[in-house]
Amino acid sequence: MKEAANEAGPPNTRNKPMTGREKELLVALAMVVRQYLSENGDTIYGDNSAGERVIKVLTAFGLMEPVNAVISRWTEEGKKFLAENTNVPLKPN
Repeated sequence: MKEAANEAGPPNTRNKPMTGREKELLVALAMVVRQYLSENGDTIYGDNSAGERVIKVLTAFGLMEPVNAVISRWTEEGKKFLAENTNVPLKPN
């Protein structure tokens, strides 16, 4: 029963490796953030509902972290994920 409760939690709390499908979707979401949301270095300004939803998903996987209500930033894990899975470098601060 405890395992079932763990399955329902955010993906990064399942203690399971990311599936290929999850990785594929996260790469797409990360690319959307990189292309469409305002960025200053590793800080993202996601002040629209679509941006907020994308950031929420990336945060659930540990790739981003909130700074305040409208600003988030890439975590070290997120930066590593971007470097390994996309060809779009982070903009310098």
